[in-house]
Amino acid sequence: MPGFDTYIKGKEDNLHDVDKKSLDMRRNDIKKTDCPIVITGETSSGKSTMINLLIGGKVLPTKITASTTKLCRIRNNKAYTILSRNKKEEILQTWRFEDLNKMSKKVKVLASTKDSGSLYLDIMMPLSIVQGNVIIVDTPGISDEEQENVASIMMDYLKNALAVVFVANVANAGGIQSDRLCRITTKLRSLMEKEMCCFNAEDTIFVLNKWDTIEDDEEKDEFFESAKTKLCTLWKEIDEKHILKLAAVKTPKTEEYKAMFDDFEKILRKVIAKNENKRTKSHFEYLNLILGRCHKHALSQLQRAKTEEEEIEKTLESLHTEIKQLDLLVQKAQDGIPNLITRFLDLTSDEFDKYLRSDDFQKAIFENEDIKACTRLTVKKRLFSCFEKTTMEWERNNIERIFLKAIEKELGNTCAAYCKTLDILKDIMDAPGAWISTIIAGLLLSLGVIGTVARGLIMTPVLGFGVTAVTFVAGYDWRQLITSHEQTLKTSFQDKLKVLSKQETRKIFKERYEVAITKKMKTLTKDTLPEKKNELEKKTNSTMKNLISQQKVVSILHEIHHAVSELIKTLNSIKCLQLH
Repeated sequence: MPGFDTYIKGKEDNLHDVDKKSLDMRRNDIKKTDCPIVITGETSSGKSTMINLLIGGKVLPTKITASTTKLCRIRNNKAYTILSRNKKEEILQTWRFEDLNKMSKKVKVLASTKDSGSLYLDIMMPLSIVQGNVIIVDTPGISDEEQENVASIMMDYLKNALAVVFVANVANAGGIQSDRLCRITTKLRSLMEKEMCCFNAEDTIFVLNKWDTIEDDEEKDEFFESAKTKLCTLWKEIDEKHILKLAAVKTPKTEEYKAMFDDFEKILRKVIAKNENKRTKSHFEYLNLILGRCHKHALSQLQRAKTEEEEIEKTLESLHTEIKQLDLLVQKAQDGIPNLITRFLDLTSDEFDKYLRSDDFQKAIFENEDIKACTRLTVKKRLFSCFEKTTMEWERNNIERIFLKAIEKELGNTCAAYCKTLDILKDIMDAPGAWISTIIAGLLLSLGVIGTVARGLIMTPVLGFGVTAVTFVAGYDWRQLITSHEQTLKTSFQDKLKVLSKQETRKIFKERYEVAITKKMKTLTKDTLPEKKNELEKKTNSTMKNLISQQKVVSILHEIHHAVSELIKTLNSIKCLQLH
């Protein structure tokens, strides 16, 4: 499924174990329709006798030699039938019988015949112990001679087991042959990790057969405890209730041994019932779990991807709007320079005039230490100096604010996103080396408004020093020298304010700022804002690429989610058919 590893498996911790190897293992396992209960153990441990008791008839020969090379698989069927199969499970020959006795004779012949082509004998007959696809498998035993061909037959078949019954011959010297059982359990453990995905280690039974050969009761107890210790060490998952005593040969003869067999059969029936259709159930549960996780995660990823797509679309829309606003702003700024300057001068002269005639300004002048310390002879010079410093400070503190206010009023309504448009300008002016600061720093120099008037507006050569100086000094009366100091100071202060009328200061501000503002506004509209637009266009292109990429992700996740949903529907349909 395209994109599954990237967007689903790689993002979900619970799916890290879902790889090709594990899926291939389950794919191969689900092809196995049988649910085998494998009976294994040492040679001459009584496996065949025990199986005959289970199926209720002497079907399997009880004296098969260790060189036997066939596995006998017993399954429930209405008719008595034997199928001979090769390693590929191909049917070599079929026999049908009228009764159990005739079939048993044929099984004895076939089981003892060495035939390299035949590996399996499928023995089919009416049974109560197993139903459906559960089968009982009698495997060749492992002997002291270590006949590898015999051992390999049993070992190869172990991978098919859904439950295992280990049969040990307690009559052997030394009791349980741990080394032989260990070969089987080690192989089984290895297969569990690689091929036996449906096998549960708890579905094992250990049968201590030929219990009747231990005569001393005390010895029996000691042997049983010792056997449990060995077996629990050998197979840690075992339930001690699954370690059972049995005397298969003596079972029909005494109540004690019959009770032992009943206990074994009861445990075995539970294991068989648990494993009926186990493969189908196990794989259904696995697929249901994995598909459920995939579906949940795919839906979550799809919703997240759609949310990200919507956010990118909003960002893109915002960028387009911002570019349009910027275009409108450029045009408005180009056309509105005269109006901007007019508004700036009106605002500046109004505020400056109010300040000159405010109590704050008068207080700043009269409470200045230089003014307090002046004499009638020095009052003119010191008052002029104080005027200059105080008004210069006002300029430094207010011109930029007033200019931004003028821009806001002239350009702020150019587009609907007024605040954002203003932010663009404010970002430009607040940046290091911003042009508004350059205007103030370049034009102020070290002069204030009063200094400009008094010195003949140095920055504006058109207005000569003599004219402005005469204008400024004309209001000064030399008779102040013979009046009181306080009266002289107040009179001089009022005379200077009369000279600084609103119309006069507006002319001064115009001469100081008009050319620079015009120049900088043109720079803004021709260079700064177009550069900003280029940045926005680059960002727009990048965002568009991100959107296209995200749309592909959404499309892939949608396909994955749809495919998983269809698989879940199919799985549920199959499950419903099986239930009915």
